[in-house]
Amino acid sequence: MFNTSYFDTLQGYLASGCTMELTAEEQDYYNALHTLVGIHRKYDEQANQCRS
Repeated sequence: MFNTSYFDTLQGYLASGCTMELTAEEQDYYNALHTLVGIHRKYDEQANQCRS
């Protein structure tokens, strides 16, 4: 899906308080990472509840 890692660019974006402009592909990369983090948090919480 992505041929380039935009990790460093996104670090700068977050450090700037999200004021930098991102290209369309950088924004797609950011959205994909944000979605993955949300999914991980949701299912990690559910797994922790089941273990308790």
